[in-house]
Amino acid sequence: GAEMQADPAFSDLIIAPLDVWGVDGFMESGMNVKAALKTKPLQQWGVAREFNRRLKHRFDAAGLRPPMPRRELFGQAVSPEVAVAAN
Repeated sequence: GAEMQADPAFSDLIIAPLDVWGVDGFMESGMNVKAALKTKPLQQWGVAREFNRRLKHRFDAAGLRPPMPRRELFGQAVSPEVAVAAN
């Protein structure tokens, strides 16, 4: 947030510093952290995209990868003859 406020391309669009509210919840594939960055009217989408891009680069540089959901399927092995007879 502070870097974006110092960036001439975004400094005029951001009207308040980044306010991190904290962890909002945990899920199977990660957690939600809530924060706000106040912008001028109708500028929130461009600022949010740039913030997310910078955050992703920081995560990549730190070696942090988002967890990938995983599913395991269990079944019973059958012989090819049984599989053909079932069709």
